[in-house]
Amino acid sequence: MTKAHSIERQELLSKAKTHGALFCATGGGHITSDDFFKSMEMPVREAEIKAMEKDKARRLALAKYEDEARMILELEEKQDPRKLKDDELRTLLLWHQVPKKDIGTKPQKLAKWTQLAGKKPSVFARWLEEDESKLSKLKEKRIDINDTALGRLVAVRTKEQEAAFKTLKKSEREDQLNRLKLLHEMAEEAEKEARKKERISGDFGGDGVCGDLDKTTEGVGSSEEEEVKMAAV
Repeated sequence: MTKAHSIERQELLSKAKTHGALFCATGGGHITSDDFFKSMEMPVREAEIKAMEKDKARRLALAKYEDEARMILELEEKQDPRKLKDDELRTLLLWHQVPKKDIGTKPQKLAKWTQLAGKKPSVFARWLEEDESKLSKLKEKRIDINDTALGRLVAVRTKEQEAAFKTLKKSEREDQLNRLKLLHEMAEEAEKEARKKERISGDFGGDGVCGDLDKTTEGVGSSEEEEVKMAAV
């Protein structure tokens, strides 16, 4: 079992494929909670992290090739392509983003570089601190409900409601405000009830997933035996 609103529960829910797995993750709780919507966002986050890490590796490699290529070309004797070493030609071609599989032998490298020399390489964006900060934040796995499909839908509906509200007459706006006040009070009561239920249900802790389900029925047999004994007396 897992604790409500924990990352552990959200991770289990994101991997749950059966009713039994869902039960083990929630302790039989409903699957329309924030945890469920956050768990649906986790695979999306994981895919985004994977894509960003791949992009990071590519951009860091290109930055390395560019720095090394400029150092090579700053040397006067390297202005003659025939004086370039094999590894230097490779660096220059990679700087121009020639695929590794197409680089070929040294004569082929020299021929390719002769065609590219003097041309500007393809532009790329260097990996910056803000990129690393975004990646680190994604890896934290802490998902706000506003970042889920539900949160985004609520944001859209809220904007639509605000736009519609501006078109209403004064009496209609007052009626809407009274309804919103009532809904606000109902929502607060629902939140209080939810917190109360969480305190009563506890954390559903255990040594492992569904590891302590048998504890819920512990002692039942002995209780029935006592009832039989009392009836015989």
